[in-house]
Amino acid sequence: MREEFISYIWLNKLIDLNNLKTVKGESIQVINSGSLNTDSGPDIFNAKICIGDLVWAGNIEIHVLASDWYKHKHQNDPSYNSIILHLVYDYDTEIKTKDGRIVPCLALKGKFDIALFKKFASLKFNTNWIPCEKNIHKISNLTWINCKDRMAVERLENKAEFVAALFKAKNKNWVETFYHLLAQAMGMKVNALPFQMLFNSISIKTIRRNSNDLFQTDTLLFGQAGMLEQPMNDLYHDLLREEFEYFRNKLKLKPMSGNMWKYHRMRPANFPTIRLAQLSYLLSFKIDFYTKITDDRFNIHKYLKTVSHSNYWETHYTFGKESKMKIKPLGKSIIDHIIINCISPFIFYYGKQNNKNNLVDLSIYYLEKLGAEKNSIINKWKSLAVKCENSLDSQALIQLKNEYCDRQKCLQCVIGNSLILND
Repeated sequence: MREEFISYIWLNKLIDLNNLKTVKGESIQVINSGSLNTDSGPDIFNAKICIGDLVWAGNIEIHVLASDWYKHKHQNDPSYNSIILHLVYDYDTEIKTKDGRIVPCLALKGKFDIALFKKFASLKFNTNWIPCEKNIHKISNLTWINCKDRMAVERLENKAEFVAALFKAKNKNWVETFYHLLAQAMGMKVNALPFQMLFNSISIKTIRRNSNDLFQTDTLLFGQAGMLEQPMNDLYHDLLREEFEYFRNKLKLKPMSGNMWKYHRMRPANFPTIRLAQLSYLLSFKIDFYTKITDDRFNIHKYLKTVSHSNYWETHYTFGKESKMKIKPLGKSIIDHIIINCISPFIFYYGKQNNKNNLVDLSIYYLEKLGAEKNSIINKWKSLAVKCENSLDSQALIQLKNEYCDRQKCLQCVIGNSLILND
């Protein structure tokens, strides 16, 4: 038996509610079963029950054995003085709170369908890629729709938490927050951290106040990125380096370490030098980008496909090493990545903060318009015949796998619930 299962059957009223009695024979009527506490403290908050002739409002503690109360040292913790009911699977001892009060106990052994626990155990204790892998074909389309809708919103809410923390760190400046997110997204997974460090070291305001052209924007970005520290037999690099010395002294800049940037096992088009050059172009020639993202008529792909770079990068992927001439615009995959990891979560949070539900809807619409992501998680879901038609679906399935399947939170999962209750 598991405590999480006991809380599940209690909160979902999957026990025989008729003729409930405490271990001492007092009648129990459940008025409000309460809500699950996911933090420290009692397991169930704000319950309301009638024991005998008295109505009690407060918290409930759950254990497999009643004696677990003492194993967990709750008798020494005053935060458990408000317990109105001790909910256990099996009763083996009477328990008391720190203030000496005996807590009424309800033992659930024999009061629910044991087949429910067997289904739960079969999900909980296996080594499949996902716990319900062998039974997932039994899930209806409607259940999948409900599940993916919930997971997609949860995924956006999780990303919005990062946006919220960044917004606070940026002194509640929406523009700085957005461009920091944009830079991080352009770094992809490999260089997300260096891009974060770069835009923690220099603000968009500083860049725009001190750059009148693409060359100066290149200077500030590549200089602060630590890519101009060592001299090099390269004319453009030398010109940037000389210009950056002026800005370094004027603005008292402290560049980050150039060793932070990753190039290994990466397509040259994704090199951080190319992404910085494209970001520099965007900051120089697409200054209206931030103002356009909240317009539902805005074609993001068409707009970002015209992002380019300075002439130098037509024949280079890194400083000092010439390559075959090729213009390097933003491709579809990186634009999709920017929408998924920057624009959509930013608009979602912005809409929530400013009570603009149309923007919350727009953040979801942007994901619905994109094709499904391609990665190992999505490939595995598809091999299990789970539909994934767009990026809203793929984000939902990533959330489901990472936050529920990997953590075996089947009792909190729409799919897990369906299999336990209806299989």
